[in-house]
Amino acid sequence: MAFVQNKFFNPTNFKPPTIRSNQLKKTESLNNSGFVSILLLFLTALMMTGMVGLFSLGVGIKNITRAQSQCIQANLQGQKELGLLLTQILKLNNTVLKLHRTRKTVEASLLTATGFGLAPLVSMLTKQLKFIMQGQKSVMARQKQLLAQSFLIKRKTFKNLNRKLKKWNIFHIQEQTFYKKALALQKQKEGNMAYTYKLVPDFTYHQKTRFTWKIKPFSHLDKNFQWIWPAEIKNPVSHTCTASLKQKGKQWISTLYH
Repeated sequence: MAFVQNKFFNPTNFKPPTIRSNQLKKTESLNNSGFVSILLLFLTALMMTGMVGLFSLGVGIKNITRAQSQCIQANLQGQKELGLLLTQILKLNNTVLKLHRTRKTVEASLLTATGFGLAPLVSMLTKQLKFIMQGQKSVMARQKQLLAQSFLIKRKTFKNLNRKLKKWNIFHIQEQTFYKKALALQKQKEGNMAYTYKLVPDFTYHQKTRFTWKIKPFSHLDKNFQWIWPAEIKNPVSHTCTASLKQKGKQWISTLYH
């Protein structure tokens, strides 16, 4: 009887139902607390990933907008400067033709004066002819200078745009032209030391310049939490802007070309 009492009624072995219930509740509470902690960690990681994604998306869109704006501004400005040169080159045509006609007249007069042995007139006409020829050389030099300047403008425009775009994670910046020279002009020989320039057919099409560039649209982190750079992204998004010149009255206006 004492054995039964010791086994079943010993105070150390007897635990009221309320105490056992409290222990079960504590255990369940700890389990629930651990689950909630894990869930919170998962949600926090998910939220952080989403925030990084949204931030990257925002940066990407901002860079695309800024890059496109710079592309358009640079292209229009470059064409505007080329338009000013074009006006000057075409304006020289009148000077070239005038000098050419004057030279032909003087040469004919000189030939006649020489035939009649009119020495004083021959001397005067010879000096006049040299003066005209010098004028022709000056015009030709000016034409070459303007054409060389047009090439420098094209190169400067692309160089400046390339420098600006690279600051915003832009890459593969390329320039596409539709004529072999900076200005879509054809040279014409009018006579001895007389060259004029005319527009090529469908000038606005051939004059256009197209800049192409690429950007990684959504920068993100890899498994080692390192930013993925453009070279590692397949099929990056391409963007372009195209500009040309069109005539408006006596001026050449830079315009976007679609």
